[in-house]
Amino acid sequence: MKLDAVADRAPELALVALAARRTLDESARQRFHELTESSLDWRRVLAKAHWHGIIPLLVRHLETAPNSTCPSDIWQELRAHAVGVALTNKQFLRRLAELGDAMHSAGIPVVSLKGPVLAFRAFGDESLRVSSDLDVLRACPITLF
Repeated sequence: MKLDAVADRAPELALVALAARRTLDESARQRFHELTESSLDWRRVLAKAHWHGIIPLLVRHLETAPNSTCPSDIWQELRAHAVGVALTNKQFLRRLAELGDAMHSAGIPVVSLKGPVLAFRAFGDESLRVSSDLDVLRACPITLF
């Protein structure tokens, strides 16, 4: 996303838009820090980040913003949510491994989709994407005519 597109938004939405990525280049990081140092409606930031499922990413970026004006109660709420996502996704991965082992033992090949597996593939960290379930697809051999 270009910074020009972010600049035209309300500052709370601009902050959430910037946070919705794994890494920030130098100009995005500078803009992110400027926004976190300004007067924001942090309840709105929290609500929008929650709506878009990016609280873990927002927390990751806020950890690099030493002069953030984020109130401590909002920060604690954000951190608690991010920790909850990390714990949930670790549980999902354990269950997925158990399911994969059971299916493999039964001779049923499966492929895992979305959820914490996608988070790991996309972000290199399964805790950075909110997951509410596991998606598993039975892998079927392709038969060519």
